[in-house]
Amino acid sequence: MNETGAKFGITATGTKLFGSGFFVAGDFRFAYSSNDYWSPQTGTKPDIPDYLWDIRLLVGKDFLAENVLSSNQSLGISPYVGIGYRNLFNDLRAEGPQGYRRDSQYFYLPVGGTLRFRITDHARISSNLEYDQLLLGWQTSYLSDVSSRFPNTESDQHGGHGVRGNLMYERAYRSAGPFFNYWNIDRSALGNHGGYEPHNQTIEYGIQARYRF
Repeated sequence: MNETGAKFGITATGTKLFGSGFFVAGDFRFAYSSNDYWSPQTGTKPDIPDYLWDIRLLVGKDFLAENVLSSNQSLGISPYVGIGYRNLFNDLRAEGPQGYRRDSQYFYLPVGGTLRFRITDHARISSNLEYDQLLLGWQTSYLSDVSSRFPNTESDQHGGHGVRGNLMYERAYRSAGPFFNYWNIDRSALGNHGGYEPHNQTIEYGIQARYRF
C-alpha cells in the first residue's frame, strides 16, 4: 500500500545555554495530513487521516558559534546527540470496511550537527544533518475495527533508521528554508497473534518558517 498527502504542522523548540558552549535543547513537533490511499488489492481512497508527533531531548556543544550574527566569528558548528520519541497514527477506517487504525511508536537515537556561516552582518546560512537510529519500536494494529472476531495485534520493531536535514536562511529573529525527513523501518518481529508489520518507508519534504522569541 501507499499513502501520499500534504502535511501541515507546527514545531516548538527551547534551548538552554551553559558555560563553554554546552547546550540542552528540547523540541516538539505535530503534523497532520489527509492522505490519498492506494493499494493493488483494494484500490484508491482519499481523505485518510494521518497524525505525527515527534518529541526530542538533545545535548550538544557550540564551537565558535556563540553569536555568529554580531561577533567577528563567521563560522560555527554545533554537534549534538539525544533521545527521541516518534508516534504515527493512521486511521484507515476511512479506507472502507477492511480499514483499521494503526499506531506506530518509536524510540530513537538522534546524532547530528548544525553548521552556520555568516553571509552579511545581519544574516547567515544554517545547514543541519542528522542520523536517527531506531532503538525500539512497537506497532499496534486495531484489527477489531474490521470485525469483533479479530484480535488487536502488537509487534515489536528492532531495526530501522532515519535521516533528516534542512537548509535555512536566518536573520536575527526569523528563518526559512527547505527540509527533508526520511525513515526506513524493517519488518517487525512476529506479534502476539502471529502477525507482523511489513517493511515501510516514510519520506517528507517541504518548506518551514521559524520565529525566535
